[in-house]
Amino acid sequence: SSKAKGRVVTFGLSDDNMLWADSVESLGLEGMRFVARVATSAGLGADAGGRPMRLLALGHHAVMSALPAVAVGLLEGLSWEEIQRGLLAQGRGLRLLPKRGR
Repeated sequence: SSKAKGRVVTFGLSDDNMLWADSVESLGLEGMRFVARVATSAGLGADAGGRPMRLLALGHHAVMSALPAVAVGLLEGLSWEEIQRGLLAQGRGLRLLPKRGR
């Protein structure tokens, strides 16, 4: 946006964004898996293409919450491995704790 004073980075689930997730898959109580993709012209300091990522948090909304963290990590020069470790360190989140049935 022309009103933004900082850098604008778009993210979402479609390839018209600078950073997007595809192949989003639920792993049941084990979390979520997705492929993080960066547009060639994004200038996020990462090579274009896809990187498999995993979250312990449940639900597709968790992937949307992870994407801005991925973008910040890339802009700050973190490696994909460092970003992945950070996402896993967040655990399952504070509001939803899965329990296995008997």
